[in-house]
Formats: sequence, C-alpha cells, structure tokens
Amino acid sequence: MDPPRPRTPEAWDRISFTKMLVNTMTSRVRAEAIYRFHRPRRVLFDHLPKCAGTTVSRYLSRHFPTRVTFATDGEDPVKSVETFQSMPMGERHRYELVVGHLTNDLLSAVHPNTIAVTVLRDPVERIASHYRYVLETPPHYLHDRASQLSLGEYASSGLSDELTNWYTAHFSGLSVEDVADDPIAAAHDAAEVITRSYSVVGFQDDMRSFFAALRSRANLWLSPPKLRLNQSSGQRTVDTVTADAIEAASPADILLYALLRS
Repeated sequence: MDPPRPRTPEAWDRISFTKMLVNTMTSRVRAEAIYRFHRPRRVLFDHLPKCAGTTVSRYLSRHFPTRVTFATDGEDPVKSVETFQSMPMGERHRYELVVGHLTNDLLSAVHPNTIAVTVLRDPVERIASHYRYVLETPPHYLHDRASQLSLGEYASSGLSDELTNWYTAHFSGLSVEDVADDPIAAAHDAAEVITRSYSVVGFQDDMRSFFAALRSRANLWLSPPKLRLNQSSGQRTVDTVTADAIEAASPADILLYALLRS
C-alpha cells in the first residue's frame, strides 16, 4: 500500500475553511434554537472601548440569531449609526440585539421595548489600557505620537477626544470643549442620562454582578463566560503620580464614575 500523500497548502486551506464554516453554522443553529425556545428580551449594548465590550457582545450574540442582530462596524461606527437611523421604523424594529460602538445614538431609534446596557471601567485604568493598546497596534492613528510619550503625558496630550472626559461627552451628548467648561455639571448631566436610559450598568472590576443583572433583566439562558480571578480586585495598575495626571486630564469622568459607583 502506498503511503498517504502529504497535504498541500491548498488542501490545508480548504480544511481550515471547512472547519470554520461548520463552526459558524453550528453557532448560528445553536443561537436560533436558544432564541426560539427561550426568547430573550430585546437588548441594546453600548460598547465602550476598552471596557470588556467584546466579551459582552459575544455572550449576547449567542442568544440571538444573526437575522435579528445589528452590529455597528468597529472601523466606521458613525456610518453604521447613520445607516440604522435611515432605515424605516419597521426595519429598525425587527432588530432585537443591537451592539457596538456609538449605539447610544440609537436609543431613540430601536424598538421601545429594548433595554439598554453598558459596562464602564475605572477611568484611570481605561486610559492606561487605551495607551497600551495604541502602543501595541502600529496601524492605530495615535501609535506614532503615543510612542514618544509616557502614559501620563499621553493622558494629558489632547491628541484625541478619546482621552479627555470621554465618558461624560459620550453619555451627555456634549462636546469635549463644553464638558471642560463645566465638568461638574456635565458629569451630573451624564449620570442623569445613564440613570434614565440604561437598565443595566456594569463595572469591569465586578463583571459577575453585571452578568447576573443582565441575565435577570434580559431573560438570558446561557451561563456567562468564565472570568479571570483578578477581575473583581479593583486594583489599579498605574502608579500614583500617573493616576493623578490622568485624573487631572479627565475630572468629569472621575466624578461621573464615582457618582455611578455610589
């Protein structure tokens, strides 16, 4: 008997593609079954960058088939938001899971029975994570300039609106400049919007509580993903001097986060 021929790279590519296709189809069939037999509530997940959003989005997507799921494009969420807003009401309302960046702009466009949820992270830790991500991602538009700065310098550089009172601007609808003019009032405005518009607000250092509340409010059946043991520690990973610099650059976000935690 002749020995088996070694597989060519083309053959391995076909095998990999087939496995990926089978896994994708299996996931879709599973989501359809869960959706039909254990109907979840409609959910809008406002994915804040560097705040465990990918984990939450993947968990939610396991409960809804793709035919009723709308996800904004991570590369151009503004365009996705505009596309959704331009749809007729009947088409917008057929989506039962809406996830992604800037979905807060869709709160008035989704079905009125939709519950809105989000997860925040300690503002100092969010900026530190943002900085590390930019340094590790050469194509990022801030990579070259960030590479020349320390974390504290990066936080106060003004290189992007993402770095200064971003939470407060995002939820209040104010510009970064308007937030800077009166950070205390802006933080309270943002807190009021969150309290009024969001059913579940979680914190990255206590994801167990977030998933418990999310499952209860959204009637979700599947167990949440396994969490790292240190996710509830609440420990900061930056030194005091650097933390002070970040807090000085985003006082409204520091106040907003404290208001929500209290």
